[in-house]
Formats: sequence, structure tokens, C-alpha cells
Amino acid sequence: MAFTKIHHVGIVSPDFKTATDVLVDIMGFKVDERRSPLPKGRHVAWDNVEILDIPVGESELEINVANDPETGTGRFLASRGKPCAVHHICFYSTDLEKDCEYLRSKGMQQLGQLAPRTPGKSRAAFFHPKSFMGILLELWENVPAQGIASF
Repeated sequence: MAFTKIHHVGIVSPDFKTATDVLVDIMGFKVDERRSPLPKGRHVAWDNVEILDIPVGESELEINVANDPETGTGRFLASRGKPCAVHHICFYSTDLEKDCEYLRSKGMQQLGQLAPRTPGKSRAAFFHPKSFMGILLELWENVPAQGIASF
């Protein structure tokens, strides 16, 4: 397997203030406003969430706020987020196809299909929580731009 480090841990929160009261005001972390500008963060359309990215060393915390209680994130918050809950863990992968194939061969249930490799973009794969200790698993790959090596 080609997992190299934790990319991020996704935390579901009813709102940004609940999470930033602890992570920013008490713990002293800073929101990456380049990626997720305050006050609204960045929008992820496929799950209809707003996200704040909070770097922690080489990894980050990803605060997810659902805009629709019927989405996967919205339903997760209703069932487990009191007031916040870890939603998913994401590992970097240097070979997403190979890692997904390996995990599927071990019986893990992949959710959806992989997007094609696009130079200079990132892509992700998800595995059902029932396959990974009750936690949604995400794998992340940075696809290098043409002729540029990725880290």
C-alpha cells in the first residue's frame, strides 16, 4: 500500500462557531483562509457542505457543516454529532488505483467510482464506515501536473 500520512480528519459540526470556539480560540489553530475563506468556508457541492480547513502540522482538520439534513453529512450529524463528531479520516495515497484495488480485495466496500487522473488536480476515494471500524475512510491523491513530481 502507498499510504504516506494522514491528509486530514473530517469533523462534522452544527456550525463553524462550535468548532472554532475550541480549535481556534482555545487550541490556537488558524483557519486556512486561502482554501476556506471566512466566514463561509468552501462549498463542496456533492455533499452540500461548507468546509473550514485548519492546518495541523503536515495534516489538517476539516470542519464540515451540512447545508441539508438529508445528505450523508447531515444525517451523520443528526445521529452522532453532539455537538461535533469525527466523520472521516483521510490518508494520502501515492497510487490510488492500487490502494483501492487492495482494499476491495480485502472486502472493504468502496463508495462510488474513482474520477480519472487529471494533471495538477487531486482526487479521492471513499470506503463505507462498516468496512473501516465504523468511520468513513477517504483516500487522497495529488495528481502531479505534467512533468512535475508530486510530494
